[in-house]
Amino acid sequence: MAGSPRVYNSQHCGFSVAVMRFLLLLLTAVLISLAWLSPDHSYPWLTFASEMLSFAAFLSLLALFLNRPLELPRVQLLALPVVFIPMIQWGFGLVVDFSSALLSSAYLLGFWLTMLLGYNLSRSSADRERMFTLSSYLLFAVALLTSLIACIQWLNLESHVPGVMNLYSHRPYANFAQPNNMSTFLILGLLGCLYLAEKQKLKQYYIWPVAALIVFAITLSQSRTAWVFGLFFIIYWTYKSWRYPTHLKRYAVLLWAIGFFAVGLLFPRFTRLIQKLKEGNVVQTSSVVERASAGHERLGIWQQMLDAIHQKPWTGYGWNQTSIAELSSMSSNTIHVWFTSAHNVVLDLLVWNGWLLGGLITICILIWICWLNVHAKTTESIIACLMVSAVWIHTLLEYPLQYAYFLLPVGFLMGLIQAQTPDQTARSVPVSVIRSIWVIGIMLLALIWRDYNLYKVNSLRILKNQPANIEIWGSSKILVLTEFDQRLYWLKLSPVAPLTSTELDQIEKMVQNKATPYNLQKYAQLLLANHQFEKAQQQIAYLNRLHKKDYTLQDLQQANASAVESSK
Repeated sequence: MAGSPRVYNSQHCGFSVAVMRFLLLLLTAVLISLAWLSPDHSYPWLTFASEMLSFAAFLSLLALFLNRPLELPRVQLLALPVVFIPMIQWGFGLVVDFSSALLSSAYLLGFWLTMLLGYNLSRSSADRERMFTLSSYLLFAVALLTSLIACIQWLNLESHVPGVMNLYSHRPYANFAQPNNMSTFLILGLLGCLYLAEKQKLKQYYIWPVAALIVFAITLSQSRTAWVFGLFFIIYWTYKSWRYPTHLKRYAVLLWAIGFFAVGLLFPRFTRLIQKLKEGNVVQTSSVVERASAGHERLGIWQQMLDAIHQKPWTGYGWNQTSIAELSSMSSNTIHVWFTSAHNVVLDLLVWNGWLLGGLITICILIWICWLNVHAKTTESIIACLMVSAVWIHTLLEYPLQYAYFLLPVGFLMGLIQAQTPDQTARSVPVSVIRSIWVIGIMLLALIWRDYNLYKVNSLRILKNQPANIEIWGSSKILVLTEFDQRLYWLKLSPVAPLTSTELDQIEKMVQNKATPYNLQKYAQLLLANHQFEKAQQQIAYLNRLHKKDYTLQDLQQANASAVESSK
């Protein structure tokens, strides 16, 4: 009898741990779901709500290891130095803004840590199946909701449904505000359906109608990235299902893939039919041929970025500073558009880091992905590889990994795949380190929320010619997001203010990194007011070319005269 209290306490402790684990996983699922479904896309940080929710989900998942160490595979240590590259570049003056470097390093660290979390939560085959099943259920549910939202937008009914974004184009995007992002996410949901069907986790009469709706919503997006992945899927699944037999018949799965292309070809006719039956307007969509023959701006972007790399082959232009590379290579610009990404992750890495470092990072990523794929032999790891491939294929045409709601789940999935690779030596990360990272993460997230909201409030006051003196937490000073602090100064600055050459050079770096019409015009006005006529003319040329304007030096002189008059 003397041992009974200890047995009871042990059982009670185990029950408490299980409940806490369940609650943290549930909280993680809710937060990342809200990140995917959030309709809040407001200026200036369009995905602020989704990014905050994604990192909150990450911290919720990290809390599972506040009382037990994380196992760190030694191979993962090779990737850790990459986390600090943006901060090192800022230290050497290559990255213009501190907060840009800090956030870049934070995103890289988040990606690295979610890989560790995926690895540690999937060490055994039972844990791996459990985690991937939960992930597939989550993707299944959110993809269903996203598909319904896309259909609502397609039918022009979004104004009648709360929580649904208004549609401002002919391509539905649900609450992602970007059709290709929605398409890639729906592919993840479709692969979740495939896993649930393969492992018989749900009845097929539940799965296939949802899968059909998801395919339809992907077609609504008219994403060419989805077509590329569809071809990749046919090849990959044919090979893997031949090597490792599956429950689902190979021909049945491939018929679904072929059906996706058939729906895309027939979709314009279907749209016209629905329009007649509905006796109203539905969103007009392009045909497959029209979509395939449009959007060749990427070729011009890629050519210009190659020229930009040749201009700075060793150091690059700094992490997330593709815009500076564009303005530095305007002599080879063939497209009239301002871009902040090379629309190809390999080119972005080379632009930011130069041929040597960027090439080394690219080669390491490629080797790592191939290594994971070679060891993908179970249903979980094969379908996880397909999910990861969907996002990585997207990165070759755009830059989806700039969004935490893609970056962090991809890291988690890659960690899950890595957990089933054999003979990995690992060392333990002390609990104290995990707790420190968790506390710092909470504090950083809170400060970012504060700084961003402080900027939004005070920037509106500046535009209304009111003093920017609103305080949050007892201060009106922006602490972490220094880029927004510079923007407040920039908004307050008169376009005819007398400035030194050093001050103008500092502003030039900021403008090159954010070459919006407002920034280019105002900087041109400043240059003109400070008698730097050639540079002012150059900024006008950038403005006219990148934003399809038709400004002249005379227009700037008139704008400056008005600014002088209004300041009296």
